[in-house]
Amino acid sequence: MNLFGRKTGNTAEEGRRFYDYSLLFVILFLCVFGLIMVFSTSSYIAELKYGSAWHFVRLQGIYMIAGFVVMIVVSKINYRVWAKFTVIAWLAAVFLMCLVNFSSLGVEYNGKKRWLSIAGRTVQPTEFVKVAIILCMAYGIVYYAKKIEKLRVHIFLLALMVPPTLLVLMNNLSSGIICGGIAVIMLFIACRNKRRFLIVAAVAIAGIVLVIAFRHKLVDIGILQDYQLNRIEAWLDPAANADSGSYQTLQSLYAIGSGGLFGRGLGNSIQKLGFVPEAQNDMIFAIVCEELGLFGALCLILLYIFIIYPLDVGYCN
Repeated sequence: MNLFGRKTGNTAEEGRRFYDYSLLFVILFLCVFGLIMVFSTSSYIAELKYGSAWHFVRLQGIYMIAGFVVMIVVSKINYRVWAKFTVIAWLAAVFLMCLVNFSSLGVEYNGKKRWLSIAGRTVQPTEFVKVAIILCMAYGIVYYAKKIEKLRVHIFLLALMVPPTLLVLMNNLSSGIICGGIAVIMLFIACRNKRRFLIVAAVAIAGIVLVIAFRHKLVDIGILQDYQLNRIEAWLDPAANADSGSYQTLQSLYAIGSGGLFGRGLGNSIQKLGFVPEAQNDMIFAIVCEELGLFGALCLILLYIFIIYPLDVGYCN
């Protein structure tokens, strides 16, 4: 039986590794496209700051090549082997986040302590925490497969994810929400009965509404930080906070709006010339919209949907 659950009737063929070449092609295309867009968005700033328009592209290229090497190595390893490292991954995630938050190795940048300094290089352990949560949840779901519908199993598995998630939340609200969301979504997919999750979703939405309504009081009692309040205010009314929290949001909206249907053309963005802060990082999609327009942005989104959507139902068997 092959990766898609189809019987082959051939022992030699069953032992052969299978690669989804269409998926591989899309990933390669997105990596190359990403390098092009990194150069387009960063060349001006890189030339000013580092004296070379290729500064960020070189870094991205090195990490991309390293990522492909790791991908090939991992693809040769039986995925069941990773189950043996579940506890180690959980402990490592908690340990690394403790180093970031409570030790001198934690590096603060733009008022946020999210990085770890190792051998002169800075890394963001939050990305490892995401992988650790995926590994731990996958192992737990398989281990409790016959009891996965029970509430106590849900509480136990999610409770295990609370320590690393809370450590991430201390200095990175968005990544903390993503870490918690990964755990909940994996559990949601594993369960047949979705009613419990719909109730949780309704409670979460109600909680968000309450936070927005009482945001100032939450700051007064120390639950919300000032920067979190600024983000909420900027989201509610970007124009009213143009000089503070919503400056980056407004500039990115200008970029998206000026792109129109087919964009200004590759390399012709105006907003990347110092108007959108960190255009090559968080706001690169806004520059994609400005240079390639709505059409280019939709094509990019469709490629990511292709990666996520299970085109062959048998793959899940």
